[in-house]
Amino acid sequence: MKGFSKEVRKYEGIALRDLILGGQDGVVDIIGVILGVAVATANVKFVLIAGFSSAVAEAFSMGAVAYTSGKVLEEYLKNKRKNNSLKFTLIFDMITVFIATLIGGVIPIIPFLPILNLKLNEAIITSLILSLVVLFSAGVLTGRLSNSKNWIRSGFRILLFGAGAALLGYIAGNLLRLV
Repeated sequence: MKGFSKEVRKYEGIALRDLILGGQDGVVDIIGVILGVAVATANVKFVLIAGFSSAVAEAFSMGAVAYTSGKVLEEYLKNKRKNNSLKFTLIFDMITVFIATLIGGVIPIIPFLPILNLKLNEAIITSLILSLVVLFSAGVLTGRLSNSKNWIRSGFRILLFGAGAALLGYIAGNLLRLV
């Protein structure tokens, strides 16, 4: 039973990693894309098209990367140890990263939905705040779950990546608007 407990803990860590990897990537990538499109075009329809298209493509891409990188690790361990214990997790990892990325990617898009009836500038600010709060919360949660001594720092670390992507998207949108 002790070995089973160790395997479960190891797998829980992998699942947590996949959730954070996918969710963070979804939020960070899409906030950069939609802020760039919003600033460059000032068109909510273009923001929604770019945001949802990017979220779906990014989710598929991240799921595929989770599978293929897991497959490489599986092959390496199989050849090195003659042990193939990772095989059963590859599909689950792929699905976990896909769903987490898709959910993360939809979060920054929500304020632009027509049902909310926000003006473009209001949607941009709301999207940015919502995304950064979600990223900070995910970082804090990750820090707490991993028993980090400084879980607040973990929250700020993920928040800074999101802020960086948002800033780069904003700058790119402003530059492209001039073209």
